[in-house]
Amino acid sequence: MTVTLKLKSGLEKFFDKCIIEKELSGNTCLIDILHEINFPEEKAGIVLIDGKVCNKNHMLHGGETVKIFPQTIGC
Repeated sequence: MTVTLKLKSGLEKFFDKCIIEKELSGNTCLIDILHEINFPEEKAGIVLIDGKVCNKNHMLHGGETVKIFPQTIGC
């Protein structure tokens, strides 16, 4: 199964594209995928998995769409 990562609001600058398809080998947490693709995890602020706010330790099973937004500052 695969998971689709969508990098938003400038995070695509870390790669040449804003959408990354990643093949999963069994259940994997998001933070492991971020490490595998060499994404600086401290840059991932808000994470939506299939439209729901989740943390970076969320387990992925395949078929999900993960949107990653940068950390925001302010009120």
